Amino acid sequence: MGLIFDPAKRTEDMVVELTAYGERATHLEPVLYDIADKMMIAELRMFETRGATSGRYWSPLRGTTVKIKTKLGVPHIMDPLRRRGDLEESLTVEGAEYQILNVDDSRLEFGTEHPAAGYHTTGTKWMAARPPLIVTKKAAREYIEDIKDFVFGEGEYDD
Repeated sequence: MGLIFDPAKRTEDMVVELTAYGERATHLEPVLYDIADKMMIAELRMFETRGATSGRYWSPLRGTTVKIKTKLGVPHIMDPLRRRGDLEESLTVEGAEYQILNVDDSRLEFGTEHPAAGYHTTGTKWMAARPPLIVTKKAAREYIEDIKDFVFGEGEYDD
């Protein structure tokens, strides 16, 4: 009994595999859309927990703000960043007004153009900073793993 080792065949197999990896690495759109979905789910959780899932609780609203929201009939009286819901929607519902979502084979751009987003992020002299868009280190590592799994054929994607 013998074993035949053909280096040329092994090299050919490796070239096929590397070519497949390279092809997937240059066509990331499917995995980037999945990551965008995960980002929107994370944002929804962040709004539901008043920032807690981002690792940074949003400061509670001041009494005067609660009174104004009560007079306006706002449903989430005690929740920061949830007056009309359009800022939250722009970060949690695909295609919502103000949403920035651009995905192609090489990049993912996600955010909001909502007019209030900037001053919520930095705060003002009357209002504490409550950043509405945060990608945690843990989430970033997960997104990188998703890309690796996609490129090396370990995810649930069709070639």
